[in-house]
Amino acid sequence: FSAWMARRGARVVAVDLSDEQLATARRCQAAYGPVFPLLLADAAQVPLPAGCIDLVVSEHGAAAWCDPEQWVAEAARVLRPSGRLLVVDFAPHDLEFLRDEHAHRRLGFAPDVVNQWLAASGLEPVLFQSLPPEPGSDGKIAVSLWLARDSRALIAAKSTREVA
Repeated sequence: FSAWMARRGARVVAVDLSDEQLATARRCQAAYGPVFPLLLADAAQVPLPAGCIDLVVSEHGAAAWCDPEQWVAEAARVLRPSGRLLVVDFAPHDLEFLRDEHAHRRLGFAPDVVNQWLAASGLEPVLFQSLPPEPGSDGKIAVSLWLARDSRALIAAKSTREVA
């Protein structure tokens, strides 16, 4: 997703706590471009200033977060007013092998739990959608999408309209 955004002119910064994942990203950049910064950092403590990002995307990262609520709060911190957060991850499932083979700490997320994290961080949940696996695809997992926004700009715009 990061490379897709970068090819369309977006300024992208990718963050991962895994040297292995960043090495894979570097190989992909070398082969397919475009090049953008890859930061070795904990997504719960991103080395970026507050309010500098328009869109934060977590694609199947939540299952490995140590503290998902803290991560969502950090995503909210770096978002600009009216910025968006998109979380793409698994719906609840029972595939235990993912813990060992892919370091998943959690086996999916219920919609209301993620919505609570979003609200606790001052983000407004905008959309939730669950994408079921293809019919007949045994062992596949439903994928969930949560979209939230930082409503600070919306509040400021509303206050301005009320004064006028």
